[in-house]
Amino acid sequence: MNHSPDSNDNADTNGIEGYLPTPFEWLTNFSSLAHYLNPDRLFPNNASNKERPRFQVLHVGSGSSLLSEFLQLKFPAYDFVVNVDNDIDVLYAMKQRWRRLVDKWIRMHGSDALERYGRSYYCGTMKFSFMDFQQQDENSLILQNQTNDESGLDEYPSNATFDLILDKSTLDCLLCSNNGAAGLICNVNKRLKAGGVYFCVSFHQADFIKSLLEECPGADWTVERYVVPRKVDSPFILKCYEEMLQNHLESILGIESCSYNSNIIENEKNNQSMANEASAWSDGCFKPNEAYSKTVNVFICRRGEHISNTEYQAVQRHCLDFQEVNKHIHKVNDEYFKMTNPMVTHIRKQQLKNSFLSKVKELDDEGGNRCNGVLPLSYCYDLLFTEAEKEHLSYDYFLEDWSVFCEDPQDAPCMTKEGMTFETAIKFLDTMQ
Repeated sequence: MNHSPDSNDNADTNGIEGYLPTPFEWLTNFSSLAHYLNPDRLFPNNASNKERPRFQVLHVGSGSSLLSEFLQLKFPAYDFVVNVDNDIDVLYAMKQRWRRLVDKWIRMHGSDALERYGRSYYCGTMKFSFMDFQQQDENSLILQNQTNDESGLDEYPSNATFDLILDKSTLDCLLCSNNGAAGLICNVNKRLKAGGVYFCVSFHQADFIKSLLEECPGADWTVERYVVPRKVDSPFILKCYEEMLQNHLESILGIESCSYNSNIIENEKNNQSMANEASAWSDGCFKPNEAYSKTVNVFICRRGEHISNTEYQAVQRHCLDFQEVNKHIHKVNDEYFKMTNPMVTHIRKQQLKNSFLSKVKELDDEGGNRCNGVLPLSYCYDLLFTEAEKEHLSYDYFLEDWSVFCEDPQDAPCMTKEGMTFETAIKFLDTMQ
């Protein structure tokens, strides 16, 4: 859909109904993250500067979240925020929303407001750009900026690097795609300044995401993990926020203090205790307990500061190897899945053993010739998989997997490619899961 940048400029802005999108916070809200996003905490080396530090922020997968609004209003140091998403209509609506709300506030409070706060104090630069982080080549960036221009969105600053990159469950979503997660991480690494922070909020188990980020090949960052209580705003809270944003900005700026104090330290300990009790997998099945839904994980990935940002920008920007990152993600995902949801449980292994022995005996009795414990592949397929699994794995796909398995003699100590022993069948399932 094409949007004119000036469309509806003369629309009635006395109310918020009719042109502003309904905000939606996926996973958790700003208040649960505010303490960790405090620039004094994230960037302590800048706290002693006499001049107010300024930080550039990239919010990936921003959608209709209010995270960047709260971030900029609460922490003026984050005075340049770029929101990127692949939903053009939502981005355009959020851009219009921000511009009109800020303009309305200025009109309501007059020139005194500008003198009191200064425009940049409460509404620094906020941009909204279409961006598909799964794309890797520079030509795709040119095409995406053409889309931004045609849609009335802001051009994505192609050469910019950022102090803070926000990700609230975008990595979670892209892990469900073939290559999306690798594309995201490669682009995050490419855009992150020396000393910058990739702030990743995830509902996944901590061990899985921490391994994925911490062991990412070529990534020059350290990873810290924190646990925060999950908070979701009710419609009433959102309505109150809209009223405050339109009428009394001072109320927004007066959000509960995010200073680092003993109460917050104690809360961190309690959150960690709750997270340790959280569990989602039991006996190979997804069975989240009560604590699992009450917390989310925050991963703070801090890039090395061994070179200055001037030097960093002067040399060729460090890029991760996309293929290596993609292989790493699939490897971590496969290993974690095997650990938490194994295809070959103790019970299933015993059932398969009984089925194999029974079928071998049946064939021996029928044919008179012993098959030496080796079952033909057609029988193996019927015994190894449930009816539900066969819906996703046809016999032809099974044969393809078997052929790949047999190419490596270390993984396939089988006597013949025409059949399996019970031991080979179990090894096949473990390897090909």
